[in-house]
Amino acid sequence: MLTPKHNDSLQAVQAGLIVSHRRSLMRLMLVLATLALSGFALLNLATGRFLLGFVELLAASAIAYSLVRFRQAKKLQLWTFGLLIPLFLIISLSIVVPDATTTSFVWVMIMPVLSYLLLGRLKGFLLAAPFMVLCGFYYVFFRFEATHGLNSIIALVNPVLCGLLILVFMHVYEHSRARAYDMLIRLAATDPLTGLDNRGRFQQRLNQCIAEATRRKDSFALVLLDIDHFKRVNDTYGHDAGDEALRYLSERLLKRLRSTDIVARLGGEEFAVILKDVDASTARQLTEELRLALDESHLSYQSHDIHLTATFGVALWPQDAQLPNQLYQVADRRLYTGKHLGRNRTIDNDDVIIAADEPMTGSSAL
Repeated sequence: MLTPKHNDSLQAVQAGLIVSHRRSLMRLMLVLATLALSGFALLNLATGRFLLGFVELLAASAIAYSLVRFRQAKKLQLWTFGLLIPLFLIISLSIVVPDATTTSFVWVMIMPVLSYLLLGRLKGFLLAAPFMVLCGFYYVFFRFEATHGLNSIIALVNPVLCGLLILVFMHVYEHSRARAYDMLIRLAATDPLTGLDNRGRFQQRLNQCIAEATRRKDSFALVLLDIDHFKRVNDTYGHDAGDEALRYLSERLLKRLRSTDIVARLGGEEFAVILKDVDASTARQLTEELRLALDESHLSYQSHDIHLTATFGVALWPQDAQLPNQLYQVADRRLYTGKHLGRNRTIDNDDVIIAADEPMTGSSAL
């Protein structure tokens, strides 16, 4: 189950990918628009349509200049509106000039394609629809030469229906694409069993936390935890019970954590938590609350009450380490210290003597 904080995080990732995708489309559109307008400008100047030719030549020069400046643009949406609106005005002008060719109307059909691809469903519709309606009215009442009979009706319906179908198609396509894109982002960033962040996404968020804490001069805690004797649960009750135990632990963690904290499943029975804006004392208190909440409850599975516990290793940034891998290694070492000392405990410092005959080993770092 995804919580609002996980949804916000995934939406931020999706927004970043969409911006990158639209930047690539915009660059391609600028190149093609420059070439097309330059070509039409030369043709119109050669055939005596000087007004339209000079406007297109001026627009092609402006778009070519925009292509150079676009690489450094930060407000992509404003740039998109600033480029599409003049382009659509030029297309409209190519229709209304007195000596325009009858086939110039076909360029109206590209309006919804560009608008939806570069602005999305809502803003794309709000930009493309008014231009298409105005151009359609002008074509019907001022350019269309009506004749008697069925052919006249067909000639009128063809472009109008084609434009409407393209608009509807782009609306449906963009809606389906956005849903599929959102689903792919979620699948790539979340654990399918628990709905929590997966290892790759958690690594990104850990790096982000370090960057934010560096700017704000705050501290945070990285907590690693393992379910104690998880293999015994699988062997005794079956793998379905093991999956239920993982989901149960996820729900307990989400229930006890604050809205600003981050939780992820790293793999197997290993989980990770980031406690933001805490000192050593607060980090230990919050971690102990998590441990006790799990220890004092039972998982009801079929007719069984399964008692689950977990061992926690805590590392504080920047006191224990400043780099993400080093911070993970500190928390991992303390987690395995807790396992050697009997499990179901929290270890948040290295002042513990390992009471074990065999050397301690930990899992690999992130």
